[in-house]
Amino acid sequence: MRSCNPPLASAQLHGRLLLVVFLLVFATSSVRGQAPLNLDGTKVTRGESEIVFQTSTRRALYIAARAISNEYGWTVDYEETAIAPTDVEDIAPAEWKAAHPFQVGVLVPKQEDILIAVPHDHPLRENKDKSDVMQSLVTVSLPNRKDRVRSVQAEPDGRATIIDAQPAELKPIGSYEISEEAGTVGGMLALSDIAAHCSAASGHKLSIGVAPVNLLAHMIFQRSGGLTTCRTELNQLLDAAPYKLAYSIMFDPGNGQFVLNIEPVKYTTMSPSGELKSLPVRNLLP
Repeated sequence: MRSCNPPLASAQLHGRLLLVVFLLVFATSSVRGQAPLNLDGTKVTRGESEIVFQTSTRRALYIAARAISNEYGWTVDYEETAIAPTDVEDIAPAEWKAAHPFQVGVLVPKQEDILIAVPHDHPLRENKDKSDVMQSLVTVSLPNRKDRVRSVQAEPDGRATIIDAQPAELKPIGSYEISEEAGTVGGMLALSDIAAHCSAASGHKLSIGVAPVNLLAHMIFQRSGGLTTCRTELNQLLDAAPYKLAYSIMFDPGNGQFVLNIEPVKYTTMSPSGELKSLPVRNLLP
């Protein structure tokens, strides 16, 4: 008997999405000399006067932003709201679709193309320029996605947040207010509490996807308490880690829920032998 379920159920799709993010976070790419560096769908070409980042994939804005931030060791967070049905496609096999014409298969965001060139003489290591470069990235991405509202926010702690929203739902989960009790708590418990409180405040289920569990489990986080936003509380938790961490909040069009991923921030450096490597960035803790 033929199964009535799609070949990849929503849970499986969710798992594959997290696997892709896991590979994005922990894979270390390296090449010799000035050859292009391919990082999870982004082609990085280093010329004499500029570095060109080019990607053609799903969630291209997020992928390109992560490639740029991993080049310079920046902390750039990413939040997206619900994705409209016109922005997704069903990639289930044609045979399955023909056999199940009234069922939804595997829904994923549509692919888009992004290309941005960053001059070498740009003082990229300075925090004040981080949001400017990300705003340029958002600007070059908009012609392909005129149905999205994209912006960059400079955070007080030197982070930058990219907001990728649809007009019908401009308020991302990070902007909702939550109330936290003051006190000391473990890092992983603090993350779980943030996800739960943000789910309740926004009315959208927010689950924890990929996270550096061992690192967070050994952290002690001091909550300041009181009324704050999901984004502020999350930033304060991640800023307390010994290594710089960035987060992303992504929408799963298959089940209508959101996933919170925590990723280490990296930077690209060249060894004495001419090999380019991607290394984690330590936090300067008080």
